[in-house]
Amino acid sequence: MLRLLSFLLLAWTPLVSTAAEGPWIKAIDLRSLTPEEADEARPYRLRGTFIYHDNNNAIFLQDETAGALFWYKGILDPPLIPGDIVEVSGVTKAGLYVPGLEKVSFRVTGHGPLPEPIEVTYDDLISGRFHYQWVTGEGVVRSTSTSDTGRTFIRLAMGSRIVEIHLDDYPEAQSLIDHRIRVTGLASGGINDRYQLNQPYIWPRNAFGIRILDKPTPVADLETVPASTLLTFRPTARTGHRVKVSGTTLASFPDGRLFIRDGKQALAVKQSAPVMLTPGESITVLGFPEMEGFSATLDDAEITGHEPGPPPEPVSTDLSSLDDGSLNHELVTFSATVADSFRTQTGASVLLQNPDTAVTLILPAAADIPAPGTRLRITGICDVETSRAAAYTVRPDSIAIHAR
Repeated sequence: MLRLLSFLLLAWTPLVSTAAEGPWIKAIDLRSLTPEEADEARPYRLRGTFIYHDNNNAIFLQDETAGALFWYKGILDPPLIPGDIVEVSGVTKAGLYVPGLEKVSFRVTGHGPLPEPIEVTYDDLISGRFHYQWVTGEGVVRSTSTSDTGRTFIRLAMGSRIVEIHLDDYPEAQSLIDHRIRVTGLASGGINDRYQLNQPYIWPRNAFGIRILDKPTPVADLETVPASTLLTFRPTARTGHRVKVSGTTLASFPDGRLFIRDGKQALAVKQSAPVMLTPGESITVLGFPEMEGFSATLDDAEITGHEPGPPPEPVSTDLSSLDDGSLNHELVTFSATVADSFRTQTGASVLLQNPDTAVTLILPAAADIPAPGTRLRITGICDVETSRAAAYTVRPDSIAIHAR
């Protein structure tokens, strides 16, 4: 009995003892401190359930009121186990987004169940109110990628917005594209230099934090749909999942943007892993329909087949005819006079103008800048950048031409 008691006392000995003990505080009280108050290094003690440990010395606890964190740069030996009840003593620090404790001493006083995860939406996560708490949510996997260090990133569509899922060593993630999943983990996110939450994340501890809820239609069983039907009214439309579209390549850009023509309808495609194509190539592409700017696009797209073809003919038009948006994403050709031009960080911007219409021509970095008054023959992709609503219709507000 004496040997067992000695072991328990050793296990509960503080790992570090650098801070004076202060009064007990709840997690909600700690995270409610202003940055200025937190940077006063106020001494506090906190008790909570261990839920997560990141790779940057942050340890996350949760009590009955909220989540909290403290920083510890030592080696956890033995490591904390999810569900451990931890008592920590330290001084406050503002942190990147949520106040926490530093210069800590802590001990494990017992073990219990993990907190029940809080059901969240994108709006819940971007609000920050559940930041650093154990949460769960569901959505459709849009794309995946893996860093050089083996870190896996999953882009999850929760409604119409994207939440990033970060976890280590999950090579099977690619097979989850277009699946509806439930993910359980720590609510976190990317913080800018103004202490604002810019992009919400969920950090599962491992792959067991991801559960498949619904599988998509097998790619081989997907029917090719006309580009002209994307996001048009369909009483029984299946939304939120990939569709298959085919067409002729009009232009391809290094950033992954791709423009195709399917019959008389042009379509913008944004690839998740950019592949450069040659104009005229006939392609089949899978992607998620999104309304962007003025008309439907395919996002997080993947090319599943392509073969050579003759170069596409541009649609001959004039500056005024671009104004109704009917040629959005189309390869067009027309003549216009330069009103103004200037160099930008990525190339050149040329203003083309007549009494009724103004269009911006975007040129690549290596292009010469034409002087005002120059008459040009232009061939490029028409892109409605912004639009405005008027009663039941939407009209283009600003139009750009991207030179191929």
